[in-house]
Amino acid sequence: MNSRIRPVALVMNLLLITVLSCTTPVQLTEGNSSETVIGRVVKSDGSPACSTIVVLYPADHDPEASLSDVKIPADTTDSDGNYRIAAPDSAEDYSIVATDPQSGDRALLTGITVSGETTSAPDAVLSIPGAIRVAVPESSVGGYAYIPGTGISADVSSSGMITLDKVPAGTIPAVKYVSGTSSETLSTGIEVISGDTAVIPYPQWRYSMKAYLNTTVSGADITGDITDFPILIRLTENMFDFSQAQTHGEDLRFSDANGNHLVHEIELWDAVKNIAVIWVRVPVVFGNDDSQYIVMHWGTSGSKVSSFSNSAAVFDTLAGFQGVWHLSGSGNDTAFDATANRFHGTPFNMNLSSAVEGATGYSRYFNGKSSYITIPGSASGNLDIAQNSDYSMSLWAYADTIDTLWHALAGKGHEQYYLKLKCYANGKGTWEFVEYQDKQGWAFTEDSIPPSPGAKEWVYLTGVRSGTEQYLYINGVMVNDSTPLMAGDYPRISTDDFTIGKHARQVTIPGNDGWCYFRGKIDEVRVMSTAVKADWIRLCYMNQKAEDKLVEFR
Repeated sequence: MNSRIRPVALVMNLLLITVLSCTTPVQLTEGNSSETVIGRVVKSDGSPACSTIVVLYPADHDPEASLSDVKIPADTTDSDGNYRIAAPDSAEDYSIVATDPQSGDRALLTGITVSGETTSAPDAVLSIPGAIRVAVPESSVGGYAYIPGTGISADVSSSGMITLDKVPAGTIPAVKYVSGTSSETLSTGIEVISGDTAVIPYPQWRYSMKAYLNTTVSGADITGDITDFPILIRLTENMFDFSQAQTHGEDLRFSDANGNHLVHEIELWDAVKNIAVIWVRVPVVFGNDDSQYIVMHWGTSGSKVSSFSNSAAVFDTLAGFQGVWHLSGSGNDTAFDATANRFHGTPFNMNLSSAVEGATGYSRYFNGKSSYITIPGSASGNLDIAQNSDYSMSLWAYADTIDTLWHALAGKGHEQYYLKLKCYANGKGTWEFVEYQDKQGWAFTEDSIPPSPGAKEWVYLTGVRSGTEQYLYINGVMVNDSTPLMAGDYPRISTDDFTIGKHARQVTIPGNDGWCYFRGKIDEVRVMSTAVKADWIRLCYMNQKAEDKLVEFR
């Protein structure tokens, strides 16, 4: 239901009021005591505001409670903007709400204490009203919110948010929430700006911080808008106090500038080392913009809350994510797939020391001889991508050495698709993205930028297939879109499971290359069922690299 303005039990005819002469004040409802509140209402330019409705509310007035039993005294102003209202009870504190029925401008005065026969209130200055958008407690069902001492209230929407409209500009002392017989204060001291909406997405959270998304030339430097993008947020002790949050970050929440909830995944939360790695899905990241921001909230004022970490919502299969392996956790732990497909990986010949510092968080170290990760059950399903389809795969690679062998980074078999590092006897090497064409051969796109793949440096690789077109990106830059074919009259094999760190089977065609084990670190492996564009790839790189150029905490 929409926000409501309830001057309770007032008997008024607004059409009559709007045509009344400014020389005729109209007392709408009498108070029942000898104490009187007098004052003046003025416009923003200081001129008198005549025929303005002035209502005297008890300071704790709830407009939804006992509506038929509560009588609220009110008056209209005269030509000089003056009003006079008889207070119902001198023992109470009051607030005054003034409304111009023609323009809709409003004013609020609080803390009016009636003492003696006459109490003078300060001038009420009319201005364009604003609004308050506030979330209710996460465990709540139904109910309504209201501003005490006014006639403003609204029901909870299906989104769990409440919008209070026509709120006078200025400092609103409090917003309260009622559900059944329980009542609680959602927020206090809310600043409302004329014509604007004050957003309070998590009123019970004590701390918040804005993370700006800079896509201008001084930041990530992309021009197009990007939809459904997982933003990487890194927290360190230099900019975040881990003691203010729950032990594992369960109270962490994110919202956009309008207070809408944003889904997130906590990949890593280490309150001992004071580091965290979080992914937040942003519906639209605006290109060439440095004013967009998201808000991080933490530190509940009440009891402990449950975690909202939800990897499947961040890396949604409907947005094209078919496999996402952060490769964090202990070295011999399951390599969990962040998507709803749950293509979890099984590590082989890895131990605790295989968990090492990575490009985005922790990564896995592969020994080049026997360690790898296989994804059981992935031979069929969403990773079994047909020839000449639209898809992309990406990862961060850190080669220990540049030797004379060929090394598989990740893929679904030598006769389907994969990313690879090829090293030669002259010490040079190339990065390669390959799709095998049935009974035709290997369509490969390769490049050696940086000039020669260097040992012990992180490189971000992205292979994109769009129908018959193929592209290779290195560190966010498209380096090759040519696709020569290495001939091979062999059938395309799609029965291999997706594998990280080597090929699923020994390579015997066209030459005997063996398992192609990789020696080094691999991080953040992804497969998507869309041919992602250049801006998307660049944004991934600029956000995920060590010197994050996208996220700015200001």
